[in-house]
Amino acid sequence: MCIVKKSLRNYGRTSLSKQGTLVDPYETDLISEVLLTIETNIDDLSPQVIAYTTEKLLIAGARDVWTTPINMKKGRSGHLLSVLCTYDTRDPLIRIILKETTSLGVRVYQCERISCPRAFQEVPTPWGVVNVKFGRVGDEITNVHAEYEDCARLAREHNIALQTIFDEAHRVFWNEMAKVS
Repeated sequence: MCIVKKSLRNYGRTSLSKQGTLVDPYETDLISEVLLTIETNIDDLSPQVIAYTTEKLLIAGARDVWTTPINMKKGRSGHLLSVLCTYDTRDPLIRIILKETTSLGVRVYQCERISCPRAFQEVPTPWGVVNVKFGRVGDEITNVHAEYEDCARLAREHNIALQTIFDEAHRVFWNEMAKVS
């Protein structure tokens, strides 16, 4: 993993750094990772099996798993199964796909993922503690989101609407951040 640093060189356009990372004229602290995308088209598999396979892939170390509806040859509906992973998890994840689905092969692409640094903060609510994930771009906090599992557990335990827990966790988070700044 490397930090993407922006350079002031080549005013008015982007350039490549020595490491081959795309840079532009503004300073940043974004994180750049080289990852792999594994893909396969599936047209003859139960949605329950796709959900089960997705769960197994995430447990086995996939960074992300998603499906996209697609139209295949002969007008058949299907799904594009996509998996984002590191090089060291590639082979075990491919084995899961080939074992759990009807796919006979996969495509593998190298890709670069650029993201902002992220962190978690525990925030107290009247019903219990909720982890809140947030990102930072420079000094600015971005993409604040209370963790679903924490909020759902508290909503069930206290028979409160899930959205109420989300809203309270976000309110407490922003109040805590206001005290720090």
